[in-house]
Amino acid sequence: MFEFPYKINEESITHYFKQYNVEEGDIEIYEKVDIDVHDGKRLATSAKIMEGLVKKYPACSMFLNQIFSIYAIKQDDTKMLFYAEQLWEKFPTDLMSMILKAHFLLFAEEMQPIDVLKEVFNEITFLNEMYPERKEFYPHEILFFHKLMMQLFAKNDDFKTALIHARIVSKIDYEDEDCLELFMQVIISGVHLCELMDIECAGGTCEGLTIGKEIKDILELEN
Repeated sequence: MFEFPYKINEESITHYFKQYNVEEGDIEIYEKVDIDVHDGKRLATSAKIMEGLVKKYPACSMFLNQIFSIYAIKQDDTKMLFYAEQLWEKFPTDLMSMILKAHFLLFAEEMQPIDVLKEVFNEITFLNEMYPERKEFYPHEILFFHKLMMQLFAKNDDFKTALIHARIVSKIDYEDEDCLELFMQVIISGVHLCELMDIECAGGTCEGLTIGKEIKDILELEN
């Protein structure tokens, strides 16, 4: 029987920022910038605001992550790489930094998936093994991490393991619109993997078919 491996931290982003003593006013500024970035508005201004917050709170990676996202939207490859390298250098064990590096190696450098897994994550494929001191994880951490794991194993033609990671994501209830959209992309990818598993199983009974039915039920898709 499948057992969900994590305890989810239900606290808001405010709780995350409080760990780094970010002032209430700066949290509100971040939230406003986040809305603008999502809408593709005032990107240059937003980047400057985030640069100021990076200087004010050098221990918090979230602001640097936001700057990277801004230049990703602007499709400025030079600045994307510049800020990505800053993230890797300043926050080598930060989860989102590691995910970003893995994406770069996998898609930009075209490194083999198994080599990405070794270099970035030391072959660890579960958050509670990577961070044994932590008791809870934020939903977005689980989502982005296991989406990446699914991509790595799928590109390595290990569809059964990819489905395990899709199954973990399928157990999370996302209310945030952005997370929900990405969640659906992951699950739809999972359905495609299930179809590949169906072919491998030649219509027989296997774990892939069981997980596939569960994912399709979630999406209310017809067989």
